[in-house]
Amino acid sequence: MVGQLGYTEADLRRLQEMAGAVPLLAPGDIRHVIDGCQYLDDWRANYRIQSVRSSLQSARITCIDAAILSYGLLELLFSGTKRRLLAIHRRDPKKDEECGHCVALYWEKDGRVGAISKSSFKDWATASPCLLTRLRSPPAMPGRTSRWGSSRSTSG
Repeated sequence: MVGQLGYTEADLRRLQEMAGAVPLLAPGDIRHVIDGCQYLDDWRANYRIQSVRSSLQSARITCIDAAILSYGLLELLFSGTKRRLLAIHRRDPKKDEECGHCVALYWEKDGRVGAISKSSFKDWATASPCLLTRLRSPPAMPGRTSRWGSSRSTSG
C-alpha cells in the first residue's frame, strides 16, 4: 500500500522520526506526529497548502497542512477508519482577510469522533474522541431563512 499511495522509504523513516518513541497503534496516536510540528505563524508571507509528503518534511505547518497530513496518515496507517476533512472558512471583517480553521475528523470503532489539527490557539488543535449521538445545524437567525432548512440533522 505504501507504494500505491506514493510514499517512499524516506517518508516512512521521517514519519517514525516524528512519532518518536510513541507507537502509532490507533488513529488518535497521529496527534503525536502533528504535535511534533510547530505552527506556521507567518503563513501570510508565502501562503501555500502542502501535500502530505511536503508536510512530513516541514518543521512548521498550518492547520490545513496538519489536517491534510493527518488525513493522509489515517489513510496510510488505518485505511479502514472513517475520516473526513472539516474546513471552516470566513472573512475577518476587521482585517478584511480570509481566515478559518481545518481539522481531520476520524471515527473510532465504538462511534466516538476525534479531531486532529494544528493551531496557534490553545485547545483548537486536537480533540480526544467523544461520542456524538446527533449533529444538528445551528438554528436560523431571526429574520433569515436557514440554508439548511428547519429540521436537517445527521446521525453520527
